[in-house]
Amino acid sequence: SACDQCSYCTEFCPRYLLGYDVQPHKVMRSLVFSTSGEAVWNQYADLCCSCGLCSLYSCPEDLYPREACDQGKAELKKQGMIYEQLKPVKVHPIKEGRRVPLKQLMKRIDVLKYDNHTPYVKESPKPTQVKILLKQHVGVAAKPVIKLGAIVNEGTLIADIEEGKLGSRIHRIRSTSQGTQSLAKNARENMSENEISKIVVITAIELHKSLGPGLLESVYENSLAFDLRTEGLSVEQQVPMPLVYKNNKFEVGYRLDLLINKKVIIELKSVETLLPVHYAQLLTYLKLSELKLGLLINFNQKLLKDGIHRIVNNL
Repeated sequence: SACDQCSYCTEFCPRYLLGYDVQPHKVMRSLVFSTSGEAVWNQYADLCCSCGLCSLYSCPEDLYPREACDQGKAELKKQGMIYEQLKPVKVHPIKEGRRVPLKQLMKRIDVLKYDNHTPYVKESPKPTQVKILLKQHVGVAAKPVIKLGAIVNEGTLIADIEEGKLGSRIHRIRSTSQGTQSLAKNARENMSENEISKIVVITAIELHKSLGPGLLESVYENSLAFDLRTEGLSVEQQVPMPLVYKNNKFEVGYRLDLLINKKVIIELKSVETLLPVHYAQLLTYLKLSELKLGLLINFNQKLLKDGIHRIVNNL
């Protein structure tokens, strides 16, 4: 089929109806005229927004006016020509009478068969995890700026772009779903021992960089507990550890320095050298509590990584 210049593509064009000089039917003439005539007709494509309504709905011959406009804009760009509309922008008086019926458009592009009724479900979804894409566009991927398990409030920056790079920052948006609001809490509660341990180690190293060695154990305990709570973890301090012997429970004064998410025990020291009894003590705590992982951290070190020791119990 060939364009018969019916002008339906122009008459239904949203930008034409808003008053812009976009006339796809004239652009279609560039396909059949000589090269000298192309520039005349292509100028009517320069303000086209490429919505595609002309190709998807308007043309009775099933031709492609939008693609012709795209080609025309490319030719104008290649020639360095910029079209300037001379007449003032004025909304077409019949604009409201040329709205495209949605059902007709759906039928035209053969998607009406997918228009099925979706039943209303009163219950809110309760996702176990949410995936946030760090690369959401043509730019570079953003870099995470928060730690694993951290609590983020509305508007908190989650990922940032590198200096000098083109990209987009990612922030936490407001959640309206009850299930989504509790997602972070559920994720932290369901963290494994190793995931919790990773957060503890990173947080402890940052704390040691700030305070340095040589302080009292109580200083490190309270500071670390504060930082871990800020990261969104459940932290209990000086948790009593009873001794159960032959079905008898004895309160013998044992206390865990820190218990994280009821899964990981942290014993803190600020001594010159850790002794074998320190390791044995933490292992005993793990066995008595039936937990699997403990961290023995000696803050009296030049580099804290040399003072962090993992003790496991059937992990």
